[in-house]
Amino acid sequence: MQTPRTLTVLLALTVFLVCSPGCGQSSSSDKPQKPAAASTTLSNHPTPSPAGKASASVNRRVDLASLKPCGILSREEVESVFGTVRGEPREDVSISGEKGCTYRNLKGNFADIVVYEPEKWKLQKVVRKNVNPAEGMGDEAFWARVDNTVELWVLLRDRAVVEVRVSTKDLEQARKLAQCVIDKLP
Repeated sequence: MQTPRTLTVLLALTVFLVCSPGCGQSSSSDKPQKPAAASTTLSNHPTPSPAGKASASVNRRVDLASLKPCGILSREEVESVFGTVRGEPREDVSISGEKGCTYRNLKGNFADIVVYEPEKWKLQKVVRKNVNPAEGMGDEAFWARVDNTVELWVLLRDRAVVEVRVSTKDLEQARKLAQCVIDKLP
């Protein structure tokens, strides 16, 4: 007998395989897919700011291969939102290419900041349950309480997805960290 969690994991893996570039992906547009090498070229569609205006920064796809996730924010920037950081942050790189950084504060809480390809946005929307919209962030955003954390996902169309997970369960803290990351992404 399969548990609901097992079924959810199987569904997530199936959706991931279908949505992954080059692995059964179908395109709803007539435009050809850009090769990976073109990922550093300028996007044809500027990322709107929360006010609906084009962002002043160059709207490039984030180069995950060269991204140093623990170098996006300074220690001071993290501490201004999360409290005094204990020790050094820990960098995490997943098999599928996500780049993350975990910070711990003196109260024993953690904050995970993860950046990944925008193509994985659809997967997050399918896999995540009981989500709430997060207005005014990126091109689209949502959040959820997951176990003992608050998780926030922000889509920067054609650039990246920023995910922030905090064990403080403080949505405003997650929003501030995510906005700091968005403002500093190359």
